[in-house]
Parts: sequence; structure tokens; C-alpha cells
Amino acid sequence: MKKIRTLFLIQALGILCLFSQEAIAQCISGPVQLQVGQVATYTANNPAQCSNCYDWDISGQADGPNDQNQTYQFSANTPGTYSICVRTFDETGNCNPCCISVSVVTPPPPSCCFDYWAVPKYFPVCFDECTGNLDNVWEIHQNPCNPLPSGYTSAFTNVTLNNNDTFGNCMDCSNPTTTSSGPFNSFNMAVCSPYNHSVSFDISIYDANGNLVHTCPNEYYSFYVPPFCGKGDPFISSFKKENIGASSLVVYPNPVKDIVSFEAAKEIQYYAIYDLSGQLIVANKVEALGRNVVDVSNLPKGSYIYYCMYEDQSTDALEFVKID
Repeated sequence: MKKIRTLFLIQALGILCLFSQEAIAQCISGPVQLQVGQVATYTANNPAQCSNCYDWDISGQADGPNDQNQTYQFSANTPGTYSICVRTFDETGNCNPCCISVSVVTPPPPSCCFDYWAVPKYFPVCFDECTGNLDNVWEIHQNPCNPLPSGYTSAFTNVTLNNNDTFGNCMDCSNPTTTSSGPFNSFNMAVCSPYNHSVSFDISIYDANGNLVHTCPNEYYSFYVPPFCGKGDPFISSFKKENIGASSLVVYPNPVKDIVSFEAAKEIQYYAIYDLSGQLIVANKVEALGRNVVDVSNLPKGSYIYYCMYEDQSTDALEFVKID
């Protein structure tokens, strides 16, 4: 009953408690400028005498039962200037009005600068006979050169595989699916032959509400798949002797419990980690020049292969051991 009487009192006295743009703005805490797609929380700094003795208005519009708490969430969906106001009531009906002006702006168009890279779903990195779903399947990634606005995401859309490759796995090479509308943060494609492969696509950029805000059309990525390598048994030890022993890549500590560092004379751009069965565990872009620090604390103990691509598109690999 107390809550009902309080709400009635607020409604009855609301007409007598008018908002004033001259009220002290410091009685509301929160940002005064937002970008479209952002959500901000505003707080009434003057506490009321009861938990529901607040009344928020946005440019004169009430928000029903959501506007009676000390905090209020405002979603910046449309550009413009908004007056965010709150009235706080005590149990005798005294009212403290306050307003602040909030500007919602459209962020500048994101840059159409993206990095693309491909990592094999199976190791070693070469074309092999099709004996399972992961043979010859490559994972294609995208990453903006510069950070997108807060809450924004990017995705592959309108993807076309240009070399009779296929979405799916190498079993589908006889009847390939070469186009897909997406969207994909990353996608898998099965290469149906060795050597040069390319992909055409758009990059679509979405705001925090999932709305399409920008498109980078006619993007293109190509990569090289070494010819048939013949996975032997055990293929890992064969790979070690042929490649890892001559590698300039350095790993420390090794063995490692949690954080492992990889360094090379050249700039490492992208990396992937595989288990000894050849399965891809993780792939990512490297932010620091020439050095890659990876948290492997969640990996089960055992041996793994670190594979990387340098700035000149050459590759390298090294084995490391994870311990508990």
C-alpha cells in the first residue's frame, strides 16, 4: 500500500514539480555525449526517501515503470539532443527537479582497412589426400586495421570462392558450393587443389544494436597452399626434423604453465596453435611487433605446435610443451 500511495503522490504532485533547465546539472551523473548505438547509465545524485520515489523523463517522455529508480539506462538510437531529467520525491511530496542535456552523434564512417589471413584446420600446412572432414579445410579470418567504434562488429558477407573451392569440407569438391551471403566473423573453406587460392567478399560493419552502418565492397584475399605433402606416421616427428630444427623462432619458457612468448627476427603477424593430432586449437592476429605472448593456461598438458605467418608471408613453426 505504501508503494501505491507513493506513486499516487508522485503523480498528483508531478504537475507542481516542474523541470527546470536551470536546475543544478550536478545532481545527475552520466555522459553528456554518446554515439549512436551506445547505452549509458544515469544516476540521480540526490537520494530520494524511498526506492521508487524517482521520476525520469527523456525530452518530456516518461518511460513507465522503468523510470522510478535511482538509475536510468538510456539507449542512444537516434542522433539528436535529448533532455534527461529526474525528479526525486520525499515522503511529504517535496520534489527536487534536475535536467542535463545529452547529445547523440553519428560516429564517423569506419575505415575500410582490414587484415585477412588463412590458417589450416589441420597441420601440417600443405595439400593432402582427402581422407576426412578437416583435410584441406582452411579458416579465413578478418580483423580491422584500427579499432571500430565501441560495440561495433565486422563480418564477411557476399563471399565468393574463386578457384572451384567449396564451403564445407574436401568431400564436397566434386560438387562445390562457391557462394554464401554470410555474415561470418570467420569462415571455413575446403581447397580442392594446391597452389593459389582467392576469395572475394564484402565486409559489413554493424553498430551495437546489430544495424548495418557501413559496407566495404569488393574486398579480395589470396593465399598459397603448398602442394601434396603426404602425412606420414608419425608426421609430427618428420616435420620437426625438416623444419623446426632450422627455425629462427624462439619460445620461452618451454615447458610452460600459463604465459608463453614467441619471438622472431621478423614481424609475426598471425599465429595458430595445433595439438599433436594436427587439430587447430586457436588462431589470432598478433598486436605487438615481432613478439607474440599467448595465455595457454586453459590448454590440457601436452605438446603443441605453434605456427606463425610473418609480414613477408613466409611461415614458421615450433613445438612447445604445456605442463600443469
